[in-house]
Amino acid sequence: MNLKKFIVNTVMLKAIEKIIKLSLLWLVAVIWPKRELPSLPLDISKIRNLLIYRPEKIGDLLMALPLISVLKRENPSLLIDAIISPVALPLIDSDPRFNKIFLYSKKLWADLMTAAGTRKTKYDIIIDLVGSDSATAAMTVLYISKKSAFTVSVGKQSLARYYGRNFAIYPYRHMTESTLQPLSLFGITAGPSDCYSPPAIDNRMYHNAEKFFANLNLKNSDRLIGLNISAGNKNRRWPDENNIELIKQIGRTFPELKPVIFAAPDDFGRARILAEKSEIDTVVIPEGLNIREVSAIITKMSIFVSPDTSLIHIARALHIPVVGMYIPYNENYRRWGPLSQKYGILVAPGDDAIDKILPSTVINEIRKVLADQV
Repeated sequence: MNLKKFIVNTVMLKAIEKIIKLSLLWLVAVIWPKRELPSLPLDISKIRNLLIYRPEKIGDLLMALPLISVLKRENPSLLIDAIISPVALPLIDSDPRFNKIFLYSKKLWADLMTAAGTRKTKYDIIIDLVGSDSATAAMTVLYISKKSAFTVSVGKQSLARYYGRNFAIYPYRHMTESTLQPLSLFGITAGPSDCYSPPAIDNRMYHNAEKFFANLNLKNSDRLIGLNISAGNKNRRWPDENNIELIKQIGRTFPELKPVIFAAPDDFGRARILAEKSEIDTVVIPEGLNIREVSAIITKMSIFVSPDTSLIHIARALHIPVVGMYIPYNENYRRWGPLSQKYGILVAPGDDAIDKILPSTVINEIRKVLADQV
């Protein structure tokens, strides 16, 4: 099969799949129609069970944590369940803010069982935080609601009519602010501090982080700069030679900063090689840590440098200043960049990969970010 025919067939199959899903959504909406919201504001003290639907990447779920934290603060007895993707489970496993966690695996039978399991709970409100039209999300939410739960969404367009209330995504504001909009249903106005909500880091994780740094024999004058070398997409990975040059320039420009390399499990070999070639004292974080244990390590950083990954959001949730590297696609860096920073966003120059961002450019941005913290 030639490439042109393959593309045509793929487009046709996706179009057919979309038609089938929309038809099923229409049928589900007939059987379990949305419940219209009553007069607002709702009394949050009377809400007992709430479900968050966010089965996407770790960074996407991180955007939901501020909303969940405020809801729990305003009603400590509120039971919050969540439907998430398996990859995001380590982020909120054993998190006291959550009651039950259900996994959406993109496997039909398993996900039908998940939906059936969540349906056993009578939810007062279901909030769909998938920030785009998703027939699967809409069907799932309506099915679980059983015509009794109020359904709320963020970022829907053509499918907004299937929800009791939809909030549009702010085009040029941080995604956290868009995700906090459902608080208005309860008459709650989120303040700037409400945007910061890190993962749940327990005492054991803090202790292990302290133990790791104690073994480094740091001087009192030493500060730490985190350098994340990993990213899920190839176009978000900075070349190794750039990382090596950056570490060398850090040694010359900021001798008080000790580099700490952060890496995903598959990149620890690269991390060790980079540390060896850096020519200055550079350490690599321990292997085998989960995302919350990594977060405990991040708490010790004075500044954090990373491609566009979830670690940027974790660092900012912990009030650690960040320099992030982004591709220019769709200006997503405006919504997913470092939260509430004047500086720290580096956008690749006219390309769909970050490899053309120079180490010297990163150094200059580090200087700006550090100066802005004084």
